[in-house]
Amino acid sequence: MARVIQTIWTDVLKSASPSKIELAGTFGIQIIAFWLPSLLSLGVDHWLSSFSLRHKIQSRPTPTHVQIWHCIDVVILNQLLMAAAKVLELGALHLMGHTSLYRFDPDIPSASEVLRDLVICVLGCEIIFYYSHRLLHVKKFYQRIHNQHHQFKAPIALAAQYAHPLEYLVSTIFPFWLPPQILGCHILTCFLFWTAATLETVIAHSGYDFFTVFARKHDLHHEKSRVNFGTLGFLDWLHGTGA
Repeated sequence: MARVIQTIWTDVLKSASPSKIELAGTFGIQIIAFWLPSLLSLGVDHWLSSFSLRHKIQSRPTPTHVQIWHCIDVVILNQLLMAAAKVLELGALHLMGHTSLYRFDPDIPSASEVLRDLVICVLGCEIIFYYSHRLLHVKKFYQRIHNQHHQFKAPIALAAQYAHPLEYLVSTIFPFWLPPQILGCHILTCFLFWTAATLETVIAHSGYDFFTVFARKHDLHHEKSRVNFGTLGFLDWLHGTGA
């Protein structure tokens, strides 16, 4: 498997610049790990309604078509914001004579390096997300910013990126981008981390009981608003906000 990945990576490096690889990977991950599972979940809600109702954690009515289309519009605008942020980042680096904040070594990273960096990135993401999320629940910020995300009391997968643009920057993009930037991770490790993290947010917002701990905990956060601010749970345990 490692040889296959190495061969593919060598061919990719020969055919595209690091900037193009980073841009393509960033947006490709949104299609694979966000849009496809989110739309699949929406299809289950619509075409397998009896199955959906049996497995939804909350018994609230499903969102209307108007609410769903509004959610899609907001998500698209947020992803365009992410695209602009990535282009600005790469443009600024180019002006400073740099290519990327990540590594594009011709050799793929070893399994031990990938595992080490993933663990650090997951922990770093959890810390940034938890405290930024707690900050967004301060009354002033909640009313002006975070309340938009909580309009879905019973969340759906698409609502994972339904948020005020400032929240999207502070509590979605930064937790994903900053840890691997600080570590200087290999871009392939970044792609793996971003894919897993994006898919986790979709699962957490799906509202389905068969996704056990992730969906149940975050569903309760949307319902109650004052518990389960994190993903892994250790910071909620530390601060007494777990439920």
